[in-house]
Amino acid sequence: MTSTEGKLQVVRQLHDIAKQPQGHDVITQDPSLLSGLVLFLDVQQHETSVVCASLEVLELLADKPSCRPIMNQQLGMKESLQHICSSRDSAAQASAKSIFQLLYKPDQKSRAPGSGLKDTYNTTRSTNNSNTRKGLLLGGCQQKIQDYNSAD
Repeated sequence: MTSTEGKLQVVRQLHDIAKQPQGHDVITQDPSLLSGLVLFLDVQQHETSVVCASLEVLELLADKPSCRPIMNQQLGMKESLQHICSSRDSAAQASAKSIFQLLYKPDQKSRAPGSGLKDTYNTTRSTNNSNTRKGLLLGGCQQKIQDYNSAD
């Protein structure tokens, strides 16, 4: 087993945990697990497949609002995501931007200025577009992981 295969195996196990209802809390409340995922975001140290797989796990976690404050405070998270956002890998870049948006730029469109009413049309449309975009982003990362696995 190569180093990359070992890293992918660890990230896949974390992905399986993150898909479980209480899995989000298990990962975010264990500093070593969350910091390990952040370390795997270093595009200069790790294969793209490892970075993409780590981003998939972080995206699952960031989708849960209760995890965001912990992730937001994680040492190196913001810098790693920013670095990936400025990289040339479009699949990783798009996924990192999505996570960065959830953690560091909360949605401020929930209320129309001065009306006191919630803009449900744009919120619903944004949610539908977001789900479509996430499917496309995850598909790109999953393709890179499959490409890596089929190269063996």
